[in-house]
Amino acid sequence: MSIRRLGFSSRRVLVLTSLIMLLMLWVFVQVAQASAPPYGTERWEYYYSDAAQTQLVGYRYWSCTGTLSYWGRYTQYHTISDSNC
Repeated sequence: MSIRRLGFSSRRVLVLTSLIMLLMLWVFVQVAQASAPPYGTERWEYYYSDAAQTQLVGYRYWSCTGTLSYWGRYTQYHTISDSNC
């Protein structure tokens, strides 16, 4: 069954394919940013609502064994704290 028989034009298929590819790229970038610290290192990342760090809006924590836990949302305003286990 062709795409045209389903009622989709070539332009719509191209736009939909482009949007899916952009979404996949965004997911890849987000996963790459969330890389764990080296084994034997504990990491806290705190995320704030603004540059003045007035309100905590999220965190990400890696335990010494590499287990990830998180809460809230991620922003461009953050601090990272690493410590050896």
